[in-house]
Amino acid sequence: MNEEFINELKTMMNDVKEIMSTVKSTDAKVADFTERMSKVENDNKEIKKNYEKLQDQLNDLNQYSRIENIIINGIPQNEDENIRALVMLVAEKLNVTLYEYDISTAHRLPCKPDKTPAIIARLNNRDKKSEMITNSRILRINCKDLNLASPAPIFVNEHLTSRNMAIHRQALHLKKLKIITRVHVKEGKVLIQEEDNGIFTRISHLSQLSLLEPDKEENVQLKSSSSENDQVKQRLRSNSKPTLTLSQLSGRHNRGGSRSKSKSRTGR
Repeated sequence: MNEEFINELKTMMNDVKEIMSTVKSTDAKVADFTERMSKVENDNKEIKKNYEKLQDQLNDLNQYSRIENIIINGIPQNEDENIRALVMLVAEKLNVTLYEYDISTAHRLPCKPDKTPAIIARLNNRDKKSEMITNSRILRINCKDLNLASPAPIFVNEHLTSRNMAIHRQALHLKKLKIITRVHVKEGKVLIQEEDNGIFTRISHLSQLSLLEPDKEENVQLKSSSSENDQVKQRLRSNSKPTLTLSQLSGRHNRGGSRSKSKSRTGR
């Protein structure tokens, strides 16, 4: 009986050894797989980083290719119009001497049927291009200055890439909310000023502006209750938090802890 028990015990021990060997082999395979996955993740991060860098470079190259262009908005379209003559007339009203040979090319841009198509012009003289944009912001001319019946204002702007245009649009939105004080575009680069007399910061990504956006919780509450009760809307608006500048963001997090402690003490 003892001999039979010993044989069974030996068999069990051999089985345990085989299981342990299998476990060790599996652990080794898992470790190897984990190492390979970690390498793949690191490679993916590097690929993503390089991709984003290439996207930035491509955007900068596209913007540089437009550095001699201006976009003129607000001039109604006519069938027999002379685009070059219109560009020269706009320049004249902006106190910029522009000759026909200063214009490399000029034409209307495609747009929706209910919109006025903008004029794009490539100038051979960058100084005159910059002067037209600057004077447009100062003189504020309109179509009547061109002997046109429409009183629509005329704007002369940089020719921005789609990414930079989105950045510029969002920056203007933040300026309207009085979160930043100024928005400036120079040679296709979008610059913002957070405070009066502060330094200008170049914005290359929308994510930079998202740091300046106000808390959206109250806005979500307002939208969700818009069809329910106007009194609720007014209460939410009255309780909304003031927006903060970028320089105040870090301070808000530090003050958050002290406020929560003071509230807990008051609750006692």
